[in-house]
Amino acid sequence: NLDKNIDSLLSIHQNNDFSKTNMARTIIILGVLFFVMATILLFYIYTIEHENRALMDKIENNKNQSSILRLLNEMIPFQYGDLTAQATVSDDITGAIADAINATVTSLGSLVKRIKDSSFTMNQKTLQMSSISTNMLRSNQEQSSSIQDAAKSVQKIADAMRDIAEKTQQTAATAQTSALISQNGAE
Repeated sequence: NLDKNIDSLLSIHQNNDFSKTNMARTIIILGVLFFVMATILLFYIYTIEHENRALMDKIENNKNQSSILRLLNEMIPFQYGDLTAQATVSDDITGAIADAINATVTSLGSLVKRIKDSSFTMNQKTLQMSSISTNMLRSNQEQSSSIQDAAKSVQKIADAMRDIAEKTQQTAATAQTSALISQNGAE
């Protein structure tokens, strides 16, 4: 019985139609397996690529955050008025910002220097004007004193001339009285 089954299987196998059908099934199965494996491989590659992209984005975000924090730390001296500090100019996202900040701080430093120079010049000019005003006040006081002295002298001269005029009038009146008396006495 076993021999008959083996013979019958061998005869079926040796028959070309069965071999062609079997080979077609094998090719189809291999094709389906290849398609499934290719799909799994593509899905795996897509997943890895997606994870790599997410990881690269996270690395880029961390790099940008680090650059921003570095720039903020470099700006601390500016808050305390140190206009000589410089922010680091680099190729990362903050490089252009740092360059603009450095240019602004340099301009502010120049402006502060000009203001200080102008303030110093104004202080010097104010001191000169104060000295000139003090000298003019002293000269005016001296002139005022001289004018007061001259006014007193003129007043004394006027008083003296008034006294002389009064005495001259008294003398004239006395002379007139004497002339009258002499004229009356001669009569």
